[in-house]
Amino acid sequence: MKLKNPEVRIESTNLCDDHCSICPRDKLKRKPAVMDAYHYRFLIDQAVELGAQLITLDGFGEPLVDPNLTSKIRYASNRGLKTYFSTNARSLTESTAIAILEAGLSRIRFSLFPGSAGRVDKIFRFAGINRMQFAGRCEMNLNVVDSDPKHIAAIRRIWEPVVDHLEIWRPHNWTDGKSFRKLTIWRKKTCGRPDSGPIQIAADGTVGVCCFDFNYTLKVGDSRVSRLEDIIKGEAFKRIRRAHHTGSHRGLICETCDQLNIENDSPLLYSTRDPDRSIGKTSTLKFDMRRDESIL
Repeated sequence: MKLKNPEVRIESTNLCDDHCSICPRDKLKRKPAVMDAYHYRFLIDQAVELGAQLITLDGFGEPLVDPNLTSKIRYASNRGLKTYFSTNARSLTESTAIAILEAGLSRIRFSLFPGSAGRVDKIFRFAGINRMQFAGRCEMNLNVVDSDPKHIAAIRRIWEPVVDHLEIWRPHNWTDGKSFRKLTIWRKKTCGRPDSGPIQIAADGTVGVCCFDFNYTLKVGDSRVSRLEDIIKGEAFKRIRRAHHTGSHRGLICETCDQLNIENDSPLLYSTRDPDRSIGKTSTLKFDMRRDESIL
């Protein structure tokens, strides 16, 4: 079996060093966890067998809090996989920047949002180290969460000379975690994630369906007792897919998810990676989840 979507997301930790206004961490019910090195390597080896190309090392936590992040990047890189993670940059030091770049980090995404302006200098320093010491080989992306389109010009002026790609997003709801976006009356049958989204693995080994489901209510398996291929082909995963094929989401967290909204305006306000601001694509590989294909 080979994955259609070549990305596998492994949450290195669900711990975080911040309390962002756009994040519903106060509603997190999962136990604090850091994925152990042995299980991580076990997952990476399976990902290679499944034809994965990119390992994303984040989920509902801050990867830089994981003391084993550098070794995890190195192991995946040595297996021929590209590596990527999103960070708030709060714990980013120059020594950490050098360590993760030496380990082979392929891409990094910095997230800025109201109240995080103090991270700007750290992002600029990372950009300098990446450019001067590593020939810019790590692709730098920046996501800015800002609901006011009037700010786009100023954000572009500051950041487009610094990063490889810039995107400006309206905040989203994290299913039922926040209420930034109103749910529309007209709803999609599917967001595409159950069929074409990347595999989601929590720090404790739980396998889920969606990155917005921060409490993994859509649990489809446990990677500590079953292989990923068996979980992907399993009945629990098939049940979620069937619900999205029919549009019957009763009893699922999907009922309250803004990713099923049908709206005139895209929540993506600006993007250098996707100038058309298309909906239905992953923010990592821009993989089109609207395609009529199974994940298998």
